[in-house]
Amino acid sequence: MPRLTRSTIIDIAVRFALVGGALAAALPVLAAEDGALAEVVVTARKRTETLQEVPLAVSAIDGATLEAQGIANITDTYSRVPNLYFTAAGGASPTSDYQYLTIRGVGFNGGLEPAVGVFIDGMYQPQIGFDTSFIDAERVEVLRGPQGTLFGRNTQGGAVNIVTRKPGNEFEGRVELEGGRFGTYRGLVSLSGPLADSLSAGLTLQYGSTDGYARNITLNRDYFSKQLVARGTVVWSPSERLKATLTLDASRRDMKELGLGVPLSCNCYNAVADQIGPNDYKDGNGIQLNVDWQLGESVTLTSITGRRDVKSQMQWDWDGRVTNLTPVPLNAVTQTNAPPIVPIQVATQPVSASGVFQLQNLEQEFTSQELRLSGVGEKFDWLVGAYWFQQDMLQPRAVDIGLAGAGLVPPLYIRERFTEKRDGWAAFGQVTFRPADKWEITLGTRYSDETADTDGQRVINIANVAIRAFLKTNNFNADNVSSMASVSYAVTPDVNVYATWAQGWKAGGINRYPSRAGQDLPYADEKSTNYDLGLKATWLDGRVTTNLALFHIDIEEQQTLNVVPDPNGLTPITVVANAGKSTSRGVELEISARPSDNLRLGLSYGLTDTRFDRFIQFGVDRAGDPFWSIPKNTASATLDWSLPLASGRSIDLGLSWQYVDDYTIPDGSSLSPSPDFENVNESYSRVNLRAGMEFESGWEVSAYVRNVFDSFDYTLIGRDFVAPVPFTNNTLYVVPLEPRNVGLQVRKRF
Repeated sequence: MPRLTRSTIIDIAVRFALVGGALAAALPVLAAEDGALAEVVVTARKRTETLQEVPLAVSAIDGATLEAQGIANITDTYSRVPNLYFTAAGGASPTSDYQYLTIRGVGFNGGLEPAVGVFIDGMYQPQIGFDTSFIDAERVEVLRGPQGTLFGRNTQGGAVNIVTRKPGNEFEGRVELEGGRFGTYRGLVSLSGPLADSLSAGLTLQYGSTDGYARNITLNRDYFSKQLVARGTVVWSPSERLKATLTLDASRRDMKELGLGVPLSCNCYNAVADQIGPNDYKDGNGIQLNVDWQLGESVTLTSITGRRDVKSQMQWDWDGRVTNLTPVPLNAVTQTNAPPIVPIQVATQPVSASGVFQLQNLEQEFTSQELRLSGVGEKFDWLVGAYWFQQDMLQPRAVDIGLAGAGLVPPLYIRERFTEKRDGWAAFGQVTFRPADKWEITLGTRYSDETADTDGQRVINIANVAIRAFLKTNNFNADNVSSMASVSYAVTPDVNVYATWAQGWKAGGINRYPSRAGQDLPYADEKSTNYDLGLKATWLDGRVTTNLALFHIDIEEQQTLNVVPDPNGLTPITVVANAGKSTSRGVELEISARPSDNLRLGLSYGLTDTRFDRFIQFGVDRAGDPFWSIPKNTASATLDWSLPLASGRSIDLGLSWQYVDDYTIPDGSSLSPSPDFENVNESYSRVNLRAGMEFESGWEVSAYVRNVFDSFDYTLIGRDFVAPVPFTNNTLYVVPLEPRNVGLQVRKRF
């Protein structure tokens, strides 16, 4: 399996040097001047600190950087943040609904619940709502490792905390317009300011539309996307000690996702699908109330109350070729085939099956309440908290196979409607003690209790001959105590070293998609023990910062999602199996430098070395295999240069490079867990350019080129689509990344 080879490194270096050299040739040589890097303020530990003071593996991207580098959502942070990537849940759903964030390899195989949590102003976001837009983001903080003693919702792998801008006592606003290749347009309007002495409010609206860079050449349709996002915030501060923030947001996205993808052999962006269905959509609504009440000089009570509803619909052609679409009539099913006789609700009408087609819906409702009491002192900082949540999920699915399946399977349809209600509560606490000027010791613990109740119905009608129908209901309960400890030592005022030990936990559950009655298949809790050694240093009078972390993670009963044959049927089933023991270890490095007032450099690197130590996957020994969908190496580099002009203004130039290593994907769709059916997602690197200028009128204009070298890169989502898929004659499919794109942005602040 290819890795970061010498030839790859040379190719990357040459590309970066070509662009960097061209940029540097156009700019004057500037001598280094006094001027430290701006301090990055974070609230990762629920108190205000600078990034370099926090003895944790945490990265932060401020709002100015998000705007300058065009980082619009979490997916744009891949490789920019060490060891942050994504994975797909596998199974028969190749859409963004089944993508999960991973940190250090943890969470690589979703297991139906994410191991990495996404939070907006401290509130957890449901699984299918994690890719929220970064509008109004003041900064994004990424905490690596378990964070159960800091956040209400348990986070075994880490947490992404999005901190939004809040309206203040002065009127502010901005307008943004963007146009780019592929019929891409975006507009944003944001206004905020005071309404009364103790009341301020803000409203942001953003609309974006793109024709997309992929096209269905069979039906002559683009894979487009249109999205409207609105966010409103009201802040009430009747006194210096009390502040309440109410936020409402809504997102409406109309689109057509690529689904199966494009044939890898064509090295192109053309999909073959003879039926596409109505438009896909993903809608979300949220309401959140944060209250901070300072009870004394150093004690604060915090309440975070919220609810979020997200629903989506995705449809795709399952065979990726032009086939016989002659409708095949199949009968309805009215009752189960086993006592007690209970009416079936999911297949009450006849079905006209054609081609190979799937419709997948998801609905999630999430409600939570967190109460936290915290204190800050000269020797002690502490917090205690209590948390409750309830999550309801509805998953209906329809699969139709008509004459296109001839020779493989007879015509059939599947109708399912499963629900899961998961709720839980937790109590957590953490204390930091400074016994001496240079030492800091932190201890924390958490108790969690979660319950999952599942029920649903499934009908399989195979050519009106073999009709299987069943109802299912089951429940699962688990609790856990997990703890952490860390110690840090300030070698000098600018150099800090730390060591951390932390336990992680993710509750088990019940498989949502069993193939027949009796296959409830519960899966066990996943547990991990995490060890970190870190260094945070500031050099050369604050012009260089270096953050280094070494980690080792032991994981037990790791939840892995697999697609396997149904021993009693013709259709595959998706099940979660527990790997007995596995390991992840690696390195994280972030360097920022400001050689002069006009030049800033950044470098990030992540190494994640993973393996299964004990895992028998349906009869196949996986010991020694790496985790699926986890690149071993990720890296990025940025160069931002401000070129002064005679007018006193400047041209701001930016260059960025990103690298993602190759990784393996198991071919679940081939219905075999054999190593012979593993595939490799090839490594890739991408270079982006940006140039901008602010005019006397206050308008800012910037132009960008993304993927400068127009490389054809791809990634694997859903059903492991670099794999022979049923009904596709062993064609390999991928979901390509964006080709070269050029665009223009204008912005006005007032």
